Amino acid sequence: MINVYACNALMTEEHWNAIGELEESLPGTTMFCGDFNARGREWGNVITNPQGTALEDALDKTSLVCLNSGSMTWFANQEGHSDSAIDLTLVSVTICDDCMWETLECHGSDHVPCLSMVRRKRSRVKKKVKRAFTYS
Repeated sequence: MINVYACNALMTEEHWNAIGELEESLPGTTMFCGDFNARGREWGNVITNPQGTALEDALDKTSLVCLNSGSMTWFANQEGHSDSAIDLTLVSVTICDDCMWETLECHGSDHVPCLSMVRRKRSRVKKKVKRAFTYS
């Protein structure tokens, strides 16, 4: 699990490509979650900003899937701004069917808490069958 905070500075596709490179370099499955400050239509925004376009383009080159449901995760607090989905969870495609994502109730911040869960797979270890000991 990797936490992401992309400040409001302009993130280009080259910057976002680092996510794909990091995912490829790590063993197993990966989850990126946090404040991406990227508005993209793919995860529910009406308005797309340059960071969102760049992230969408970079994700096309990865095996990552965005779990967001389209719910807004940030509420505008200034005139001229609009609510948006900028807090994202990206996971390896191999675990996306085992994941759940949802927003929680507002807790006083302009960001809504998000819940990202991965179902733990149980290992199927064969237990040795116990048998009664018998004497010959």
